[in-house]
Amino acid sequence: MYKAKISSKGQIVIPKKIREQLKLKEGDEVLIYPIEDGIVIKKKKKANLKELRGILADKIDFKEAAKTLEELRREWRL
Repeated sequence: MYKAKISSKGQIVIPKKIREQLKLKEGDEVLIYPIEDGIVIKKKKKANLKELRGILADKIDFKEAAKTLEELRREWRL
């Protein structure tokens, strides 16, 4: 267990050993979940491109998108 203080701005410092264990670096994002008697802080997973594959497939008309891209390319060539 580790101890941290809350600053006047409501900030806390995650102890170095925990940051190293979770491989947290400056700029990384964490998720904070309130629970009945405290909070849970979890490392936010970075989106893996493979996980994102196909998520818009049912929302995009690819033939229409291809036509629009072709039209834009023609306009840009003028």
